[in-house]
Amino acid sequence: MVNVIQDLRDKGKPLNVLILEDREADAELMLHELQAAGFNPTWQRVDTESDFRLHLDPSLDIILVDYNLPQFTGLQAINIVDESDLGIPIIVVTSAIEENALECLKRGAADYLLKDRLGRLGPAVTKALEERWIREDSKLAIEALRASEQRYRGVAETALTGLAIVDTEERFTYTNPAFEKILGYSSKELLGMTLSQTVKPDEITTIRTQMDHRKQGISAQYEVIVQRKDGKTRTIIVSGSPLTSEDGKYEGSQAVITDITERVQAENNLVESEEKLRLMVDNSPIGFCATDMKGNFIDVNPAICLMLGYSNKELIAKHFNQISHPGDKENNQEMYQKLVEGEIEYFDLEKRYIHKSGKSVHVQIRAQLARNYEGEPLFEFSIVENITAKVRAEKLLKVLNQAALSMAQALTPNEIFTAIGETLKELDYDCIILTMDESRTRLNIKHTSYSSRALQAAEKNVGLKQKKFSFPVKNVDVYSDVILNRKTIYIENSEEVMKQVIPAPAKRFAGQLVRMFDMSLAIATPLIVNDEIVGILSVQANDLIESDGLSIATFAHQVGAALRKAQLYEQAQREFTERMRAEEERRQMEMHLRQQQKLESIGTLASGVAHEINNPITGIMNYAQLIHDRLDPSEVRLREFSAGIVQETKRVTEIVGNLLTFSRQDKTIHDLARIDKIIKDTLSLIRAVFLGDQITLEVDLPEDLPQIKCRSQQIQQVLMNLLTNARDALNERYPSHNPDKIVCVSVRSIEKEGQRWLRTTVEDHGAGIPAEIRERIFDPFYTTKDRTLGTGLGLSISLGIVQDHRGELTFESEENQPTRFYLDLPVDDKRVIEK
Repeated sequence: MVNVIQDLRDKGKPLNVLILEDREADAELMLHELQAAGFNPTWQRVDTESDFRLHLDPSLDIILVDYNLPQFTGLQAINIVDESDLGIPIIVVTSAIEENALECLKRGAADYLLKDRLGRLGPAVTKALEERWIREDSKLAIEALRASEQRYRGVAETALTGLAIVDTEERFTYTNPAFEKILGYSSKELLGMTLSQTVKPDEITTIRTQMDHRKQGISAQYEVIVQRKDGKTRTIIVSGSPLTSEDGKYEGSQAVITDITERVQAENNLVESEEKLRLMVDNSPIGFCATDMKGNFIDVNPAICLMLGYSNKELIAKHFNQISHPGDKENNQEMYQKLVEGEIEYFDLEKRYIHKSGKSVHVQIRAQLARNYEGEPLFEFSIVENITAKVRAEKLLKVLNQAALSMAQALTPNEIFTAIGETLKELDYDCIILTMDESRTRLNIKHTSYSSRALQAAEKNVGLKQKKFSFPVKNVDVYSDVILNRKTIYIENSEEVMKQVIPAPAKRFAGQLVRMFDMSLAIATPLIVNDEIVGILSVQANDLIESDGLSIATFAHQVGAALRKAQLYEQAQREFTERMRAEEERRQMEMHLRQQQKLESIGTLASGVAHEINNPITGIMNYAQLIHDRLDPSEVRLREFSAGIVQETKRVTEIVGNLLTFSRQDKTIHDLARIDKIIKDTLSLIRAVFLGDQITLEVDLPEDLPQIKCRSQQIQQVLMNLLTNARDALNERYPSHNPDKIVCVSVRSIEKEGQRWLRTTVEDHGAGIPAEIRERIFDPFYTTKDRTLGTGLGLSISLGIVQDHRGELTFESEENQPTRFYLDLPVDDKRVIEK
């Protein structure tokens, strides 16, 4: 049994498995363990009783069952298999020890495994299979014994070979139906007849001689021709032995008779067939050969001799490896070894032989072993078909098709040339693409597929740089013919062409270059775009033939179409780029005008709203203050209400102030100021708030900063807005303390277009500004905050203030990265300071 299971693993024979499991992942784990144990499982997973019954089949080797399923149990599965009488072993695999585990084993389960210990699955399956095969072998043995007894009782009557017994006078005393059928007589007719009466007259002497041997106690086997009742003859083999009494006295003979008439006829036919076959083989256009078990040729037909250029005598003296291409020997040997070891009955192989002249011959072979009756190999015989022409044609077609596909994806001439060269090179073809200059008198090497290393060696030897190399068309007869007459030319002597191409001092290297690049054979064809020749495509390969010119010329037309497409694409791209640039300029202008109109409208609205609500708000605030002042100190609750009114009206007043600033009605004057002082004053107002929010404030203010012309209060308002936004961003990302909850404020002197500026940077480590809203953050009234926390005017007002100062307010932000706002102000804004 161990040998059977090992054979099952080693030879990768399928192990037919049915898995009752509702979880696909668990089933895959079971399969993984079976594969790890060396089995090659073919499997089906089911999870319902109906599917389980449907997939029960005698071909199953093993069943793996999960004990607990939603509507089915392992115990029920065991009962179903037991009722089917299929004898398929079951292994229960479950997540935990069930109290019914022992019952499963009693009811016939081969084993019970836990899913977290599936390492035992391989050995469990092996054991279950062994036990099954032992049971089946025992059953078969019992059945065989019973059948044997029955056979022995009727062996004589049912034997396919003839059985006969004769007495001392050569008279038949017993014949079985098979012998009676051979002779065409009934049992009653044969009884009493002699052996001599059943054979041809010229065989009687043989019969008498053999019977004398029986009387002498000698057993023997001999061939004789008998004559049937209907007069026809049959050839039989008689295996005769003497019958003796207990005291050794001769009492007659018994014989086993085998009718070999068909075999004799077959042998005669075989001889005739072999003669016909030899005639067919010798006259067949297909090659036939035979080699001994060492690989030496022992027989070849004329076709294979013609195919390889050797005589029969020359090939018989060779080993098959001597004519095999080095690149194919390993694969050939591997297939031959499988054939010898009996893993395969035959193999088909495409390989290359080496012709006597040294050229490669592509062949398709079918090889098979002739074996004797014991199965031992005698010799290998092969059918060999020359497919060189087919392979070359297929290769060329494949090369050109792949090059055309690669070229179709290219968009520029250089991309087209590169695609052609790289594709041809991958398939052992090379190319040189030559283009004409504007004067149409010279050819330039535009692209070549030859390797850089080879080109470097060639450049070193010849002293020419191929990227800058050009030559007159008239110098090269072949290329002149291609261009002037639009001809496709097959080049067999590339050395002569090379001598015409390269300058006189380097002509002696022509042969060396041809050999270095293996370019002795080539086909040159014109490249035509819009009916105008723009260059030459030259394809090189060691197996090109003249008839390939048509395919390469057709491909060159495809190249021309691709170049035309590239020209149109470049033209369309230029036109598209120009159109897009004009469209973008128009769009930017429209956006600018819309923004300007929007700001003007909002400014007008803001100015009107500010003036309309400023007076009543002032009255409300004054009345609230009077009420607050006149309330008795004991009226705590009312004093809180009045104080709240005052506080909220101040907030409205600030908003009104912002609106006035936005509408450009704030007319404070510019004055000299220090940016570091403005920043310090701003930070003094907000530092306590940052401290309460657990925000770390990092400040970098150089001491040698120059004064700037500005409205200090407005710049402070911009900084306050930027710092407040940074605080909100940090609180949103880090509601509590975090070491990365940082705001950095720094100032640096920079230069723009020869003018000195001061750049103030406010950086926060918040979540960044989403890409979809970055273009809108300076829009008036646009905000991502709750309306109770902001009006959406902060950055819009800040931008207006900075632009009024002839400065710039920009930012850098990516999601989940620090955000930096840059406040750039010129040191001298060219304004005159008012006294």
